[in-house]
Amino acid sequence: MADRPLQFGVRSLRLQDHSEAESAVDGVEPLVVDRLSPGAATAEFVQIELGDVAVVAGDYGSPIHSRGLVRSDQALVGLQMAPSPGHWNGRPFRQDAAWIYGAGAEHDGVGLEPTYFAAVGVPAPLADALRGDPVTAGQVQLSTGPHAESLRVLLADMVDLARTTATRSQQLEPQVATTARAALIDRLAGTLRLGHGAQRLDRGAAARVVHSCLQAADHLGPQPSPLDLGAALGLTDRRIRAAFNEWFGVPVATYFRHRALHAAHRDLVHARSGETTVATVAVRWGFWHLGRFAQRYRHQFGVPPSVTLTATKSRTWPPSRSEIG
Repeated sequence: MADRPLQFGVRSLRLQDHSEAESAVDGVEPLVVDRLSPGAATAEFVQIELGDVAVVAGDYGSPIHSRGLVRSDQALVGLQMAPSPGHWNGRPFRQDAAWIYGAGAEHDGVGLEPTYFAAVGVPAPLADALRGDPVTAGQVQLSTGPHAESLRVLLADMVDLARTTATRSQQLEPQVATTARAALIDRLAGTLRLGHGAQRLDRGAAARVVHSCLQAADHLGPQPSPLDLGAALGLTDRRIRAAFNEWFGVPVATYFRHRALHAAHRDLVHARSGETTVATVAVRWGFWHLGRFAQRYRHQFGVPPSVTLTATKSRTWPPSRSEIG
């Protein structure tokens, strides 16, 4: 990624004509879509641009047959966002699955009911790096289980943010885009590597890697991804994941998320009256989805972040039972 500020670019499409919707899924060229049932149906799409990575989520509004080729410079990860019957390249739709299309792969999908899907377009070299092996041209792989579910939850949060916070052509602040992209790349790595054996490190090696990562993290932002850390230290992200799992017993993202939650809590507790907001503190510590931040904060500290800030302003921390509600 270049050092220029990253933007969270959003475009919403609500279309009656499916021929217009064919251009909504970037990375498949040409995409041809045929409606399989008569009558008018509205197609709804949300497109999100995060630098070199793009997300599209949409519902054609009717059963459809879609086909095309993945661009030669792209890889595409697709998954259902809600259950419905159909197939992609002859494989039945599964709610616990993600389909990975390598550069040049053929796409042929049939949705027997209106299908809510999401697709992530990734540059082919980045997909190879995330996979740890080349994603062969034309290859279609099926990933199932918690990795696909984790990716689906993240994409749902992104779509929610796009729909509720950003209007057509509006962009959110760069810190939101940077942390959102890092989270997406991390989830994609887990999905693309399904079936690859996890690397193991002894305690001594894990301690050295973790120590280096914690030092590097001071310059990489509050919630760096294993890929960010690996690039800074000249290590593979798989080695970094293995080190955190061995030393802390939790994934890299979990460790830094908990550390960032405590830092946000500290800032809210020590904030002076009128000097900050919950949103400002959340974004400062790498939380790009405020609803998810509030949920995690309350789970960790027993109160919403707004209560911490309000109690701090009135000098009544910890808050009373009536303030918590």
